[in-house]
Amino acid sequence: AATIRVDVHRVRVVPLRVARRMERSEGNGMLAEVKRTGARASTSRVDEDDADEETDQSKARVSITGAAEDVEKCVRLLEALVREDENSSMKRFYCPKVVMGAFIGKGRGHLNKIEGVSKCRIVISDEQKVHEGQTHAVVQAVEVHGTPTQVALGYKLALQNLDAALQCAPDVDEAKLAVRESGLDIDDARRKKKKPKLDAAKVE
Repeated sequence: AATIRVDVHRVRVVPLRVARRMERSEGNGMLAEVKRTGARASTSRVDEDDADEETDQSKARVSITGAAEDVEKCVRLLEALVREDENSSMKRFYCPKVVMGAFIGKGRGHLNKIEGVSKCRIVISDEQKVHEGQTHAVVQAVEVHGTPTQVALGYKLALQNLDAALQCAPDVDEAKLAVRESGLDIDDARRKKKKPKLDAAKVE
């Protein structure tokens, strides 16, 4: 006799950023892991009226369909992502708009690489600061999201990338000054990184 498979359907409402991770393959995306469960997952915004805006409170509806065992695997994966999101942290710094393209890289290449290595998520915020009297005074917020470990590594790699991007500025010193006035001294961060450790055996 033929076996008839009855699909199971489950729906979960989760933070929109979690649903975005399920849809993405690049960076810290989980699309491959979702497909590996064997279930089919689709997402939709809960607050469609504000589809152009995304905040920390934005929600998405995740619909999961497939064999009972596959759906259960996908649900467990989703729940793990939600727990990870609840334990997430964020660090922010500011990048001069004049070098934002060099910082991001062609096709978001630099940021994708950082996300791939650290598993963090990098967001270019709409928040800007303007420092009067400087040609390259406009700086834009860059946020690094993830678990504390992911954020620590992602933030470090992002600052290294910012340092390299600043070298492309028409006026490097002025661009660095704009970054310093936003609360980050990129040169001081580099000096601390390169500061040699004292060899206790050689100290008299």
